[in-house]
Amino acid sequence: MLFALIVALCIVDSITTWYTVKSGAGYEANTAISAVVNETWFYALKLIVTVLVLYGISILCRSNKRLKSTSYLSLVVFYGVVVANNVSVILMGVDFGFNLSKLFTLFGAIFASIAAGNSKISAVLYRNL
Repeated sequence: MLFALIVALCIVDSITTWYTVKSGAGYEANTAISAVVNETWFYALKLIVTVLVLYGISILCRSNKRLKSTSYLSLVVFYGVVVANNVSVILMGVDFGFNLSKLFTLFGAIFASIAAGNSKISAVLYRNL
């Protein structure tokens, strides 16, 4: 279930990023990919890489379901923040001021918070993965 949600969020991120850049409402903050964000192949590659990362997590965390659920949930929250930023730019012209280092710091903080917490969500995910 989380696998599908992450893929869906990746697709929504791609669509909202494409629209934001194409319409001129915003720009790609990740300077490493900003030069190719207008290329159609980029979005297919992004989806493929996301699926491969998720598959890698499932393989590497086969014996540690808590780490697997923490990794997946972190990606859900991370992509959720990215999509919320894109929607904010499209609807209100306001971005959250993220750059690549801030996004990775955010992802690390999300991962650490979920890994350290004993929330009901983590417990449910742990039991169901």
